[in-house]
Amino acid sequence: MKVKTAIANLITLPAVGRSIARLLHNKIKIRGITVDTSSPLIQARVKAMLFWQLYESAEIRFVKRYLPPETDVVELGSSIGVVGSIAGRIIQGQRLVCVEAQPEFIPVIRRNLEINGVKNFMVLNYAISNEDKTVFFTSGGTNLTGKVGTGQDKQLSVKGKKLSSILKEMSIGRFALIADIEGAELQILIDDPRSLGQCHCIIIETHQAIHSGKTYSPADIQMLIEDLNFKLIDRYGPVMVFIRPNP
Repeated sequence: MKVKTAIANLITLPAVGRSIARLLHNKIKIRGITVDTSSPLIQARVKAMLFWQLYESAEIRFVKRYLPPETDVVELGSSIGVVGSIAGRIIQGQRLVCVEAQPEFIPVIRRNLEINGVKNFMVLNYAISNEDKTVFFTSGGTNLTGKVGTGQDKQLSVKGKKLSSILKEMSIGRFALIADIEGAELQILIDDPRSLGQCHCIIIETHQAIHSGKTYSPADIQMLIEDLNFKLIDRYGPVMVFIRPNP
């Protein structure tokens, strides 16, 4: 416990992450892949978390353990492409569709997928919405922040898309879903549940979120997913894995 606390304290120091990245020429290895951290949008703290194998650790562990290698994958909230790169190497030969709302991260995702040998991928600049329309997105300026309709600071207009529209656009049939979209999963579970009709695996980081004036907790979101005939098979904190054997 003392060691974990000491590492956590070190991670909060920007100089530590910058020093690590400089020593490694901005090429940091995590869980068998290499992450290019040269983008100024990637915080020093994230670089340190990557180095100590702490970045998105639960999602990565679950992707490596549960993601079926024979399936197409749709990842919502691809950030800098770390989880997507790991998923892409697992499903070699299948399609990987990465969806990210922050336009400045699109080239970062592509770069990290390419340097890790992921071949059959598409990166889309969309925000998940309950309608196909322009939405306002607060980027926050780093890969750790970003929400749809959360204020005026650094707000961008982004093309909103329903998950069902993305699946149709990309001709996706049976698929697995990876999602970390800061509560926008409610736009799927409440407004677009039919989009999950051919989904057989969900790996999701849940967040407390508000939809139509009602607040939903991670436990509420779990119930919404289970109501669609998915079964919770593993979890670590807010990160959950669901399967539906015969979608």
